[in-house]
Amino acid sequence: MLGIPHDCAHSCRLLADYRPLAIDVGVVEYNRDGRAERRFFVNTAGLGFDAAVVQRMKQFRLSGSRINFIAGFLATFITYSGKQLEISLDGRRQQERGLLLAVNNGRYFGGAMKIAPDADPCDGLLDVVVVRDTGKASLLWNFPRVYRGTHINHPNAAACRASQIEVESPQRVLLQVDGELVGEAPARFRLLPGALNVAT
Repeated sequence: MLGIPHDCAHSCRLLADYRPLAIDVGVVEYNRDGRAERRFFVNTAGLGFDAAVVQRMKQFRLSGSRINFIAGFLATFITYSGKQLEISLDGRRQQERGLLLAVNNGRYFGGAMKIAPDADPCDGLLDVVVVRDTGKASLLWNFPRVYRGTHINHPNAAACRASQIEVESPQRVLLQVDGELVGEAPARFRLLPGALNVAT
């Protein structure tokens, strides 16, 4: 998305003649062991199913990130159920029974999953994707759509943009930030526009 090549030699050549690009940085305030904490993120943060997968992956610690992800996904898939989410998007409040809520500055999470296909890290807005509780058969059948970014067209998914997001729940809902399990809801998200310069 930023035009940075995966090849190490090509990436190093960028440093000799790079174009600076100012991208937004996300900020999330959340609960951890009864304390309020704050974290910055450049790509994505998620509440619910994806954070539960990260927790499972930490428990398994299998060799190979793909194997560990598959094991974590399957273990979470078997046991996880949707949570009641109370969401505020720039002051507009709504309730959802969601499997996950992803707040995105970038387009991808979990490696190659295109969770927010229209996200732009320079637009001053966060892309919010909610996947509603659809039942296990529907989740498994539609899961491959996340890799293409077509999941947001499914009736049980919703996507929008906002600059201020608040999420609460009467249940325990875990939070991951850029792939690291950090705490749980309630969580409040906002942006620092153009706060980070990257070489492209």
